Order: sequence, then structure tokens, then C-alpha cells
Amino acid sequence: LRLGCDCRHKIDFHLYQLSAISHRAARQFTEMFREAHNLLLFFLNCVFASASGRIDGICLSAGIKASSDNLSVDCDDAVSSFDRIIASLPGGGNSFGGAVLSAMDGETYTNATKQYASARVVTAPSFIVQATNQSDVRAAIIFAAHCEYKVTARSGGHSYMGLSSCDGSETPCIQIDVGKINHIYVNESLTGSKQVSVGPGVRLVDLYPALIDNDVYIPAGECGGVGVGGHMQTGGFGIFGRSLGRFNSHITAFDIILADGSLVSISSPQKKKTTKFNDDIWYAVIGGASGSFGVIVDVTFNPIDEQKYSAFSWEVNYFYSDTTKHCIQNMFQEFATMLADENFANDSRWNIMFTLSGTKTYLFPILTSLTFNSLQLDFTWVATGSSGGADTFSEAQAIYDRLHNAYTFQGNDSGCITLDQYFEMSGFGEGKTRYPSTYANASDTKPMSVLHKEVTLVDWSALGLEKRGIPFTSSYQQGPKYPHADELLKVFDVIDALMPKNPQTDQRFVTAQMGALIGPPKSVSNVAQPFQDDLFGVSVDVWSLDGADYSEILCDLQDLVISSVGGVDHRTFWGAYEDICLECGAWNKYYESRSKYDRLRQIKGCVDPDDLFKFRMSIPVMKEKSSKSEKRGKSDTFKQLFT
Repeated sequence: LRLGCDCRHKIDFHLYQLSAISHRAARQFTEMFREAHNLLLFFLNCVFASASGRIDGICLSAGIKASSDNLSVDCDDAVSSFDRIIASLPGGGNSFGGAVLSAMDGETYTNATKQYASARVVTAPSFIVQATNQSDVRAAIIFAAHCEYKVTARSGGHSYMGLSSCDGSETPCIQIDVGKINHIYVNESLTGSKQVSVGPGVRLVDLYPALIDNDVYIPAGECGGVGVGGHMQTGGFGIFGRSLGRFNSHITAFDIILADGSLVSISSPQKKKTTKFNDDIWYAVIGGASGSFGVIVDVTFNPIDEQKYSAFSWEVNYFYSDTTKHCIQNMFQEFATMLADENFANDSRWNIMFTLSGTKTYLFPILTSLTFNSLQLDFTWVATGSSGGADTFSEAQAIYDRLHNAYTFQGNDSGCITLDQYFEMSGFGEGKTRYPSTYANASDTKPMSVLHKEVTLVDWSALGLEKRGIPFTSSYQQGPKYPHADELLKVFDVIDALMPKNPQTDQRFVTAQMGALIGPPKSVSNVAQPFQDDLFGVSVDVWSLDGADYSEILCDLQDLVISSVGGVDHRTFWGAYEDICLECGAWNKYYESRSKYDRLRQIKGCVDPDDLFKFRMSIPVMKEKSSKSEKRGKSDTFKQLFT
């Protein structure tokens, strides 16, 4: 424990878990054994890291392939090579526990290559490694470096541009799928505080039941199929995010496997307690460019104690058609008016998001022959204190009423109705069950994890759009300014033009979201997460069921949104589209400054000098000159790793 390395924080964490487990006699012996095993693993890696000197800020040397020539690696036999590599690793186990898929595996391989909403790009790795543990991942990385494959990492496969995959026909590449590394451990200290340790393959839809059981909450996005490994690197903004921050703002530590196969534990930077090496990787991984710096194998969160907050949630679906367009315009105008009120805009208790869904097409039969478009209002309210209280609820109810009444401003206008009312009028009672609206009340408060799971979490991948290979076009912009009413209405008009109107001829499925973002109060300075001060965002996704091209309309929309939210073209890594070549100049659409982008390139050159983790949008290497005393010889890393 006296070793001068960052692994001590992870060792402390496992000792902390052991102490908590032994204190609670109900814990099984197997859990204590697991934590003791993890402690030994991290101790061994700590010894390696301390001996090599890299943990004190020394970068990896280029030429890792040459460094591994002493290993018995057969580039034509991955599985056997994995077995031999794992047997050589400290605490690595006896054999490879995962699976290797190639095109020769037919449909099994084809299904494994599918990525959410990425039919527009080729996702065909030379082969896929489906890892089940850390040793599998380490073996795959060492094998890839030796046999000159590039590496991409996939946790949930939810990148719109297929960035967690690759095209083996262009460059030999391996996709490491960590979807089966899906452990969830919730550990309680003697004082009652809790930590959550999660595998990268855990999907949000599986995370929330564990949080509910332990009365804690971690704010995250709304897509249930998203994997933690990618989500923690790109942000994680959801319906409680404006009040409680992004998913990755609650991380306290993570374990990552670097390009030389070493397992490194990285913890939240602390003055005089963590090294520059630790702090640089922390900075780069959280918000830099997901998958550019290594493969995440574990993430530790400091969750929110549900007992300290009261939360209310409304999720109301409204009927959307040509006859109700004016109702939606009134609601948006009212929202923009509310945002113009400085007191309202500065109140972090509210979270508001609008979702426009265009499903009015016979080629996308969600509800038998009944086709419709809809507007969904997601409104949540988070207040400190667990009592709920009539006063804070009445404040929230008043905000919801303003928006709801703006839509139903003509009480006897039969067109301006909720979707529930539409289903009743159509004689389709099942629709109310499948697309329910939820309304908060003061006497029925629920934990935020329950609300997130039951109300806002949606598994879009269940629609099977990616498996059907449907062409997909998207747009996402955000900026540091709230749009004025006239600007927001112009944005809505363009989105409305995209919506299917005639179910027989309009063969497309459209979703659009717009709403307030987190803004400056929740900014975190020691991470690369870009554009944290932005206040408003608009996204549009179009699935073309007949192959029609909607890119020109989306370009017009992008220009309009940019002018409405501050005149800047700010995009997100998870929602990347079109210009994604960072080296070609697209970096300024994803990072706010050249200095941030260059710092990421420098860190990349330090931890991945051979550019092993390379894909369509990875951070490029910036190589720096160093003296011999600052770098190890090319063979030192692997000699020390396997000693």
C-alpha cells in the first residue's frame, strides 16, 4: 500500500468493500472471496505499474508489436493465442472465456455486427471478440497489437455512426464486445453511504432495478439499450439531468485496459494524491472520444441518496396532426416565454423535454392499422428534502398547467386532445396501455430511479430498425442560448414538414427532441466533456422506409437551429453525423477549443502511441519527442507485464 501509484485508491476501495461485507454478517463468503481476488489483481497491477514507472507520468513507447515478439502468438489462431496470453498474465486465469466470431460464422456474426441506427455505415470487423472478463479483453488487445489489428470497443452498440465498430475491408480490425461484462455491485459503508460498481456491458434498462433495490439514483439518458461503457464516456443526459447532472458526473473511478494490455485503475483527481498520468486519463476518457484511449472494464459511481430528494414526474402524450399543429405551436411559444424569464431559467428544479414522434405510416405498424403522430411532454421536478410537501408540488403543478393549458387553450376544441382521448375516440383501448400518460400528484411520490425506469426509459432498439437495415439520417445541435419564441416556432415548422402525414405515401419514421440542457451550474472542470455550458438542444432522427434522402431538409434545419441557440455548431459524439473526420477539421464541431483538442491528442500519444484504438472518429495521435530517460525500451513493458 506504500507504493507510490494510483492503484492504491482502487485497493482502498476493495478493502473498504471487504470491511463493509465482513461487518454485515449476512454477506456470503463468496462475495468476500471475490473482493479479495480483486484486491490481489489490483495489487499485482500496481506492482507492475510502479515498477515500470508509467504510473508516475511516463508514457508508453511506440512499437508494442515488436515488444511482444517473445510471446507465443499465432495470428491465424486467435483463441489458442488468447489462452496462452491469459495464462501468462498475473491473475489472468487459465483460458479464454469468451467467443470469437468472424464472417465464417454466418448469421451469428451478422447479427453481432448490427449497431443501433447505423445502417448508413459499414460495420464489419475482421472478427468480434465477445469478452466475458478483464483477462479476455487484455488478451484481445495484446493479440491485436502483435498481429497489427486496430481495435474498437462496444458496450451497447448505440453509436449513431457505428463508432463502436469498424470495417475490416478497409483496415484489419477487431471489435471487442464487452456486453457480457455486466456485473452490478452495490456496496455500503459502515456509515451507510453507498458505491455502485458496474460493468461496461450493463444496459440502462438493467441498471435501474438494482438502483431501485438499494434506494439510490444515478441520472442517465432515456434509451434503455445504451451500455454503461459508452454512456459514461459521452455524457449521459436525461430527464433529471438539469437538476442532478450528467451520468458521468457521478463517477468516482474506472478501470481501463490500455494499448499495452495493462489494467489501470483511474480515480477522480485529487490534489497531491493522484498523479498527472491518472488525471490525464480521467480527463480524456470522460468526454474525450469514447473508445480512443482504451477499453473500460469497470465503473464506480457515487450515487444519489433517494432519501434526500423529492421528485415529481409528468409524461403526457398529445395528439399531433394538421388540426392540432396550432396547439403544439402554442405550447412551444409558452415554453419560450417561460425561458425568457430569468428567474424561471435559473431554477434548476425543473426539467422539460419535448419529443415529437412521426409514426403515421403503414410501413411502420406500431398499433395495427391505427396510425398517428404524437407530442410527448416530459416534465420532472426535483426538490431537496424527502417530505414532498404541498408547496413544492404546487410550484411544479403550476408549471405543468401552463404548458398543458397552452396546448388545450380552446376547451371545446375536440382536436386539441391527449393521446389517451384520441385512443378512446378511435375505439382503440389498447393504445392507452401501450402509450400511457402519467400525471404526478402530491400524495404519491416515487423514487427517481422508479420514475426513470417506469416513465422515461425507452428501448428504441426493440423496434428492430437496425436489423432491418433501414437508411437513417440524423441531426443534433446544441448551443449556449435559449431560443426566442419566433425562432423555436421556425424550428418546429421544419420538423413538422418532415413528419409523415399520409400513411400510404409518407414512408418514413421520425423522432425529434428539443429541450433545456444542464448549463453552467453543473459544469465539471477536470474532464474533457465538451460544451457543458450549453442551454438548449434539438435532435432529429429520420428512418427512410423507402430509401428517400432527407439530408437536404436536415441541413436547412441545422442552419436554423444553429442561428437559434447562439450561432455555434455544437454537436455530440454519441449523435455525430456527416463531418466526423476530426483530423480533417471537424474537431471544432465537437470540442470548444483547439487547446482541448490538442491536449486530447497529446494524451492519446502518451497512452496509445501506435494508434491501436482507431476508428472513424477516434482522437488522432500527437507524438512528442522525449529523452531516453523519459521512455522505456520497446521490450520493457511486456517483459515486466509477464514477469
